[in-house]
Amino acid sequence: MTNPHFTSIDQYRDVESRNYYRILREQDKTEAETLDIIAQRSRDDSRTPMQWDASENAGFTTGTPWIGIADNYKVINAAAQMDAPDSIRSFYKTLVVLRKKMPVISAGKIEFLYPDNADLLAYRRYDGETELLVLCNLREREITKPLPVGWTDAEKLLGNYPDTADTLRPYECVVLKK
Repeated sequence: MTNPHFTSIDQYRDVESRNYYRILREQDKTEAETLDIIAQRSRDDSRTPMQWDASENAGFTTGTPWIGIADNYKVINAAAQMDAPDSIRSFYKTLVVLRKKMPVISAGKIEFLYPDNADLLAYRRYDGETELLVLCNLREREITKPLPVGWTDAEKLLGNYPDTADTLRPYECVVLKK
């Protein structure tokens, strides 16, 4: 689901958003500036009705929802994810299967790598049989893929991009197995 992109303060239900709106307007922020700031911080984004399907009100209710629904609910909804191989649902199903098949994921030792690199979350999971390397780019830009010694020929188990690159693309995560 994506955020609803409300265009008026009247569409918000969160009391903190409404109060912050008033404060920002008193500070001479324009209507557009104020709504942009609130859109980035409001709790209402996580309080919109679940988008179950493409029917009216996203299949959430036959009544009137207490808060608006994102305009793209006809395309982005749970029903559309069910059989889509590249969906978030499919990705999580793969994660669950891997966790069940590979005890190293839940019971292995963990070693965090490159702790001073704010662009990257990197860690190694290992036990006596299996070793995994997880690399996650936390930025909107490409970063260098720092492969430790011995990982250049590792098998890619999972990633959020279909192919493999020499860099980590924006928000790319990859799980490698040695």
